Amino acid sequence: ASSTAPRVHHASLVLPSTHSPVLLKLVDSSLSLPFIDYIANFVADALDSASGLPAFPLGDNLNRRSSIVGLKFFIRMLFGASRVQTPVILAALAFIDKAKHRFDITILQELPLERTLLSAIVVASKALNDHTMNNMHWQRCSTIFRAKEISRFELEFLAALCWNLRLTDSDILVHYDAICTHYHETYADPSTPNR
Repeated sequence: ASSTAPRVHHASLVLPSTHSPVLLKLVDSSLSLPFIDYIANFVADALDSASGLPAFPLGDNLNRRSSIVGLKFFIRMLFGASRVQTPVILAALAFIDKAKHRFDITILQELPLERTLLSAIVVASKALNDHTMNNMHWQRCSTIFRAKEISRFELEFLAALCWNLRLTDSDILVHYDAICTHYHETYADPSTPNR
């Protein structure tokens, strides 16, 4: 007689029963356009709080909207080419939140939103995955940054994190309301498969 082993969750490699159902719902969220909107606005807001000054001058909503539209395009391109999974995206958002008060990045630098997101995605991917892309692959996926720049961004981002890659459930769950409740229940297409 053979017994079947309990199935582990694909993102954590432990039994799903050890996780909060809310966390599982968030981790299993599909990458929808509203989710991309959330990511883009979250990154812009993080840069606003990074220096204590708005990343975009007050009243410069046109520049902010234009930059966020550019970031959304970058997100679709980067995530499509890299096939990044939702747990990596969530970890990247948590890392941005943890590092935002120690960022050494300003709106004056070229493509600060894209640079911040790419740095966080690269760090999260390498932290969560045993087999991950090297920076030459990230260069091909991003199309706008060279591997040498990506390596520098990664080191700067790790320094902003004080090299602390530990995440808790609560670091991830702060995104639940915005992603699952508002964006997915309001806008999600039920025919879209989970990633």
